Amino acid sequence: MTPTARRPQYRTFFGAPPRDLSDGRPADVAFLGVPFDLGTTLRPGARFGPSAVRAASAWSSYYTHDGNAAGGWYDLDLRRWILRGVTMVDWGDVEITPADITHNLDRTTVAVEEVLEAGSLPVLIGGDHAITYPALRAFAERGPIHVVQFDTHQDFVDERQGTRLGHGNVMRRASELPYVSGISQIGLRGLQKYSEPLKAADAYGLRTVSASEVRMRGPEAAANIVPPGASYYLSVDIDVLDIAVAPGTGTPEPGGLSYAELRDAIRAVAARGHVVGLDLVEVSPPYDWAEITSRTAARLLLVALDAVFRDRDPAARQG
Repeated sequence: MTPTARRPQYRTFFGAPPRDLSDGRPADVAFLGVPFDLGTTLRPGARFGPSAVRAASAWSSYYTHDGNAAGGWYDLDLRRWILRGVTMVDWGDVEITPADITHNLDRTTVAVEEVLEAGSLPVLIGGDHAITYPALRAFAERGPIHVVQFDTHQDFVDERQGTRLGHGNVMRRASELPYVSGISQIGLRGLQKYSEPLKAADAYGLRTVSASEVRMRGPEAAANIVPPGASYYLSVDIDVLDIAVAPGTGTPEPGGLSYAELRDAIRAVAARGHVVGLDLVEVSPPYDWAEITSRTAARLLLVALDAVFRDRDPAARQG
């Protein structure tokens, strides 16, 4: 009896195949892990985020056991298929070396440049929030782009303890890139100890909406601060969610968004323009109970990708 051919048992995002550039056909989506947490100022552990989210995503594999595409997923809540016809690859992880922030961030920029040159949408999984800045640098010849940040914190500190490339500096550095046309921040609620970042954020013209405003006014509160028709880079810090929903993160705060509130805000924002890249950061497995945070993160990736691709080829996603 001939044994049934089976797919190799490697762990990839949603069971997607590893990258293979030999056939010349770009995938729509390229997942890139960035196991970096050298920019963390409180509780480290986000370096294990890509591995944990990969493992969680395996429960929702896009591919069958024999390696054939399963044709997307049927969302029982939406009552329609999502991501049908969208091709995906796992680009692997950026190789991180000890104790060298600049070198590791440079490697991240190169990796994102390679994804863009291959014609795929880069989807980064961190790692701490510092990885957003090197990802944005890869878009130097592809601007202008507007950064949409879902986060508890503004991350607009210029320098902290001699560091200007940590996760608390990331949006300050992003604001200095000439092709970043603006930054919208959604879900803010954390406490701020320093006045300088607040003044600098006001001077720059950050667009902000708090968690309470999203809760009271709904997803429109998020969408309305984002300029319509722009190219967006979405950055989702998992700590924008309430600590009960996402305990596995380095800088948790109470009073955050629910999963449904964040899901609907992402959908509303993506519908306003064209998403050219995204990341999901700050999942820290050492603080995660029952894999709640990593599973939520994996599902949010599908939410965001459905929002990105739903209108590009609606015929391919008819149920």
